[in-house]
Amino acid sequence: MKKFILILCLLLMVPMLCFANSFYYDKNNAKLAEKKQDYKIINDNFIGKELWVVNGGTWNLYPLDHVKVVSAKIEATWLQNFKDAPVENNIKDTDLKDYTLIVNLQKDDGTLVTGSLLNDNKQLSDNYSLTNPFTEHPDWPDSAWGAIKSEKVHIGMNKDMCRMSWGTPSAINTTTTIQGSQDQWVYKTGEYKINCLYFTNGILTAIQN
Repeated sequence: MKKFILILCLLLMVPMLCFANSFYYDKNNAKLAEKKQDYKIINDNFIGKELWVVNGGTWNLYPLDHVKVVSAKIEATWLQNFKDAPVENNIKDTDLKDYTLIVNLQKDDGTLVTGSLLNDNKQLSDNYSLTNPFTEHPDWPDSAWGAIKSEKVHIGMNKDMCRMSWGTPSAINTTTTIQGSQDQWVYKTGEYKINCLYFTNGILTAIQN
């Protein structure tokens, strides 16, 4: 009797395992299809293009860095050893964790860094611009450009300058009064640390560290 129950349990487990395995591969195939779509967008629209970093906090780069998009590839990340394997390999191992789109950017000094160019809408991320910011904002003073390059802000800068230097804030709180609008930009710089910028009618009037 015990032997019969054991055999029955094993027979019931087979379709369950097959279903789980099928679900696993369907999920990974969907991930791969999405990365291939991103790769095609990058390859068709951005390879060879020049970009400028216009948002502070961009991974591997600094505000106003000038880069060229040189290549892109999809890599498979393995769960056990965390090594990358080319997608061309016929991946069948259940240790597969995820797929990653690697975009290589070349800086003016020739060094290569990796970056993520697309936002959730498959458009160029707000971190980058196809237009030289110096020519786009010819009226900005040298003091503002110097602060942006150093990832600093100072009283009198406008919102675009501050965003270019410090990046997109974690939160924005807006108050409207008879004198106009007042905005608080909150930046979380650590688990227990925040910095705040205060704007009055679009101009930085106070900094809280």
